[in-house]
Amino acid sequence: MGSASSSKPVLLLLLGSDLHMMERLTAYDRPFYGRADNMVLGPLNPADLGRALGLGAADAIDAHLVSGGLPGIIRTWPNATPALDFMRDECADPAAALFGVPEAPLLAEFPNPDTARRVVEAIGSGDRTHANIAAAAGGRGEALPSGTLSPLLRRLTGDKRVLVEDRPLSTKPGRPALYRIADSNMRLYLAVLRAAHEQARRGRPEAGFRLIERRWTSWRGRAVEPLVREALELSDLPWPQVGAVGGWWNRRFDPEVDLVGADRAPVANRILFAELDQVAQRPLRRPRSGGPARCRRRGARPGPCDGGARRGVAFRHGHHR
Repeated sequence: MGSASSSKPVLLLLLGSDLHMMERLTAYDRPFYGRADNMVLGPLNPADLGRALGLGAADAIDAHLVSGGLPGIIRTWPNATPALDFMRDECADPAAALFGVPEAPLLAEFPNPDTARRVVEAIGSGDRTHANIAAAAGGRGEALPSGTLSPLLRRLTGDKRVLVEDRPLSTKPGRPALYRIADSNMRLYLAVLRAAHEQARRGRPEAGFRLIERRWTSWRGRAVEPLVREALELSDLPWPQVGAVGGWWNRRFDPEVDLVGADRAPVANRILFAELDQVAQRPLRRPRSGGPARCRRRGARPGPCDGGARRGVAFRHGHHR
């Protein structure tokens, strides 16, 4: 091949789902160093989904949460079909893409029920703090040692990029960090679709869909938060100084602030706005009068809000993490 093609233009495309491995191909000590470029092909965004599936804004966001924006699921999605209706139809087929697409990479990346897979499954099931993950992923009634869990979490976030680490956005370093599955489709699979899939395999699609229907609202409320924050970061906000949008919580998760806009992350110099969830019902807006505002509740707050912040911030109380 070398002699036949050496004088001809050749474009070589290497495709792979393991981002760390693909990036290593162009590292300093590898043959493709200086001879190739890396390009990440991300999933479709909610706007793409809305146009492709003929869905309105809210339904497109639901479809994105369910599919993760992955074409393997989207191509089987009937036009103008809301998310719950789609999942009801998929439960009738144990071989449906809704189940097969997330199951395949899970088995490929974590083929054995080892510590890494137990950690991923614990996070997907809702245990998001370091302590809760250690308790859920441990064995024989003992928590996973920090010396084992901490480097594993770093590898799963930094190298594998299976997980995302969220930290409180504040003017001071905050804890605890929260971990989540990066792909929302995988997150939904581990939270409920895997159990629904098992019911479908047993010939009980109605029971499988009832599981989904019962957990959908609470799961969606939490899963949409990163999507909303990312959308706000890309939006033309009334506060042009906003460089990062995140959330804020303390060790007790009481209170919790779902949206915090700041000049930078994870430790900010200035807080520009702070707001609770239900963004559609309580949109961000400028204050009625000028002057600085503080996000208050028994002294717990992400930091002093700048003059452009909204007054009267509401809080959500005590969530299990």
